[in-house]
Amino acid sequence: MFEMITGKKTQRYCTWFTVKAGERSHQACRNVQGIAESLTIGSFMLPPW
Repeated sequence: MFEMITGKKTQRYCTWFTVKAGERSHQACRNVQGIAESLTIGSFMLPPW
């Protein structure tokens, strides 16, 4: 799935996950719910990229 990298104050997603989410968000006819489902996460977890 994906790996969480935890810092002192914030959490961030691994590079692979961020790139895939960014690519999918720029595809035509994709909404946040569809992207989140394809990444197997909740739509509330998908920050605006």
